[in-house]
Amino acid sequence: MEHLSETLRAAAADPPPSGIDLDRLIAGERRARQRRWLIGPAVAVAVLAIAGTVTLTFRSPGSHGAGGPPSSSGPTAEPVGRCTAVRPSPTGESTVDPGKATTTAPVPPTALTEPEGAAIARLSGVLNARLATVLPNASFADVIHPNCAGIQFAGDIYPGRYYASLQVKEGERLATLVVMIHYRPFVDMNVYQNSRSLPDGTEVGWNDESRVGNVKGGRDIQASVLRPDGTFLTLLSHNDLMMATGPSVPSPVTAEQVVALGTDPGLTLYP
Repeated sequence: MEHLSETLRAAAADPPPSGIDLDRLIAGERRARQRRWLIGPAVAVAVLAIAGTVTLTFRSPGSHGAGGPPSSSGPTAEPVGRCTAVRPSPTGESTVDPGKATTTAPVPPTALTEPEGAAIARLSGVLNARLATVLPNASFADVIHPNCAGIQFAGDIYPGRYYASLQVKEGERLATLVVMIHYRPFVDMNVYQNSRSLPDGTEVGWNDESRVGNVKGGRDIQASVLRPDGTFLTLLSHNDLMMATGPSVPSPVTAEQVVALGTDPGLTLYP
C-alpha cells in the first residue's frame, strides 16, 4: 500500500502528457456561449449580458428620424442609420464589431431590391416613430448601438435579417425588448396561446407569461407577426433585469403594446 501511495504521489507531481487541449476547450466554450447568445427565443434574456459591458443612454423617441440629428440629451450620439454596433467578445467584454454574423441566412422567397443601408435607415425610422406612439411615456436605450440617437436595426444577426435590441424604461420599471425581422417563420404560429388575423391578411400570435414561481418574478412576452408579403417578425419582451437585486417590478411593456409594435405596416422587407 505504501508503494502504491508513493507511485500515486509521483504521478501527481509529474503527470503524463494529456491529449486534451484545455485552452482550446475554454475557447470553444466561449464561442459556444456567444453562439447561444445569438440563437433562439432566449436571445431576449441573453442581451442583458451586453448591458453590463457598456453604458446605455436612455432617450425619448420622436425628436429625430432615421439619419436625423443626434438627440440633445446625448452630445456624442450618432445619427440613426449610421450608428456603430457594439457586440460582445468571447470574453464578455464589449468590442466594436459591425461585421456580419457567420451563420448563413435563408434565401428570401422574393428577391430584396432595397439596399441594406437604406433598409436599416427606413426600418429604424419606422420603429422609432412606432415606439413614440405605442410607449409615449417611456425612454429607450439601444443595446447594440449604445451611442445611437435612437434605436437602430443591425443587419444579419442570426436568426433575424434585421435585429434590434433595446431597453425600455418608464419610471422605475425596466424591460428588454428585441425585434427581429425574418424572411420566413422560424417558429410555429400554432404554439401561441393567443392569435388573431388582421383585415389585410396578417397573422399574429402571442404569449404573455408572468413567472410567479420564479424567485426573481418577471414577465415574458413573445409575439410573432406573419405578413402576406412573406415578412415575418418576432418580438420578445423580458423584464428580469430589475429583479436581480430587488423585488419583482412590473414591466413597462404589455402584450398589446408588443403586438402594436410588430403590426406596424412599415416594418416589412418589401416596402
